[in-house]
Amino acid sequence: MMSDSSGLKRLCSPPRRGVNHCVFASVAVATIITLCSKPAFAYLDPGTLGMFFQMLIAIVAGALLFFKIGWTRVKSFLKKMFNPRR
Repeated sequence: MMSDSSGLKRLCSPPRRGVNHCVFASVAVATIITLCSKPAFAYLDPGTLGMFFQMLIAIVAGALLFFKIGWTRVKSFLKKMFNPRR
């Protein structure tokens, strides 16, 4: 008779041919749970909207900073590349 730990070891065995069985099993279980769930009629309190706006503002601010830093690096690279040396 096989115990639970040996079954888990068999399921999460080392990858063969580039396939990680443990990740595949986790994704499969998450997909099944998501597809089989029933709709939830949940109450959204006023704090939920504030939290959503905070996340939205943080995402926008992070994206702007990311692109600003990236654009600065691109500009400095192009200046070094096309600037004639004196």
